[in-house]
Amino acid sequence: MARVGDQTVDELVVDRQELTGVDFSGRRLQRIGVIGSRLRSCLFQKVRTENATLGSGPETSEYIDCVFDGARISHASGRARFVRCSFRDVILKDWNSTAFELVDCTFSGRLRNSVFYGHPDAVYVPSGEPPRNEFHGNDFSAADLVRVEFRWGVDLSRQRLPDGPDYVYLPDLPVALARARGEVEGWPEGDRRRRARILLGVFDREVDLGQTQCLIRLSESVRRDGDVEFFDLLKGTPTQ
Repeated sequence: MARVGDQTVDELVVDRQELTGVDFSGRRLQRIGVIGSRLRSCLFQKVRTENATLGSGPETSEYIDCVFDGARISHASGRARFVRCSFRDVILKDWNSTAFELVDCTFSGRLRNSVFYGHPDAVYVPSGEPPRNEFHGNDFSAADLVRVEFRWGVDLSRQRLPDGPDYVYLPDLPVALARARGEVEGWPEGDRRRRARILLGVFDREVDLGQTQCLIRLSESVRRDGDVEFFDLLKGTPTQ
């Protein structure tokens, strides 16, 4: 199995090491496996892989001031903490771990089919550890978020988010839902009202799981003509 420093193979494994300033840039890897390690100021520029376990095992692997610019990393999982890392001009796909922490990181490029969580799943929580992910100070404003969700209590007020006509940021999701529900209940019975009730139920579940702010991408969320009116209600935009 490949270990740190072996440039002749297509796997990278970092097993319980502390590394500073190591350059992994430009490598095309079948997989990345990082186990209980701390990496500081390491370079992953233009790395390519479709299998990245960025923090294997019960210990958190930490990336501090690391640079992932131009990387193409798919199917990322594990228990990992990223602090002041740069993810510029990236394509990140299928990042889905309940134990990723992001602090003061910067993103541009495209993030696709990924979910970020405000607290870890129970399987990742050692006895006595607070069940919260640290997630703040991140800049997503230049990123193209394609089917990206923030769930389980990510505080979106502490991030910089994309702006523009396709994105809707709801800073107080419970209030927005209450406003929309009051209008929807006054609609006549029919497909429009049934569809709106389904959407209300979807967002209600997110609130129940701790997500009280929401970023919606309209081009992904509006699937029927009547949905436009529903999302206008969430935004607080008067409907005709």
